Amino acid sequence: MSSYRLSEKRALEIVRDVGASLSGWEGAARAAGLGANLITMPLWSNFAARRILGLPWSIMPVALVPLGWPIGRYGPTTRRPVGEVVSRDRFGNRPWRKGSGPAQS
Repeated sequence: MSSYRLSEKRALEIVRDVGASLSGWEGAARAAGLGANLITMPLWSNFAARRILGLPWSIMPVALVPLGWPIGRYGPTTRRPVGEVVSRDRFGNRPWRKGSGPAQS
């Protein structure tokens, strides 16, 4: 068993790459009617993740993704139009909407 330590920069790169790849995987699961959720518990407790999952010490867990058939309502998502939630340059500035300007504090 080799012992090594990642630099903080390299660890963040790994987390970023894993997160990006898993977000696509979660979207594919959703399209198939499955529920999935990224859990980053291994980031703050590698020991617990290894023990619970029975992983060897040579494996470094960085994320868990529970996957399964949801119970209850799991239909199409509904979202507000982008123009209602996006601002330009500062919060509340929506020049594409009539009478919209920067939020007043």
